[in-house]
Amino acid sequence: MTTTTKFTAKVFSVILASGLLAQLAPMVEAASWKRANKTQVSAVNPLQSSATNTTQEQTVAVDINITFQPMSQYVSVNNLTTLNVAATGSGTLSYQWRKNGVAIPDAVKSYYDISAATMEDQGAYDVIVSNSTGSVVSNSAQVTVFVDRTANMFWQPPTTREDGSALALENISSYRIYVTNEAGSLEATYNVPAGQYYHYFDNLETGTHYFAITAIDTDGVESDFSELMSKTIF
Repeated sequence: MTTTTKFTAKVFSVILASGLLAQLAPMVEAASWKRANKTQVSAVNPLQSSATNTTQEQTVAVDINITFQPMSQYVSVNNLTTLNVAATGSGTLSYQWRKNGVAIPDAVKSYYDISAATMEDQGAYDVIVSNSTGSVVSNSAQVTVFVDRTANMFWQPPTTREDGSALALENISSYRIYVTNEAGSLEATYNVPAGQYYHYFDNLETGTHYFAITAIDTDGVESDFSELMSKTIF
């Protein structure tokens, strides 16, 4: 009597595991797992009459290298700051800047300008760099917006008196700075010694502040006011 062998489902699964998948495993393990896009391929089971689709990952290397990452920055209200990125890669590179993970409309260059910063501009920024091989995302850069409540004042010492006569440096005893507000009220006066030609202000209140300086000679005579200067604190 002739004896036949029946291939049960259990036997078939063992053959598939030790045969076809065992042949594919070294190929998968040897793949260079760089940053890649995922594609699907179909594997035909040689033990079945019909093809069985099996999902398998293949790597397609993304040819983009970011050579300069965006840097975190501090910017005062109403001032300009610029975020930059530099990258190399094949073909044409395109850019899309994001703030807190959301694409910024029309921010599609290798740099992004915040032209007049407000508190709403504060956040985490990155950029997606793309070409025909795929895309990469830059590091995140934190933009911190603050209110600058300082002012720096510099001046040149006068060399003539109002009547046109010469004024020597040794005849100047001191300078006096006047600070007024938008309403014209005097906020403060500062006496600066002769030989010092600058003054630093801090903790200025919100609003516009006006600055003027006078020179005082050794006889105690005070000059007219200098040209008016201003600083607005937002």
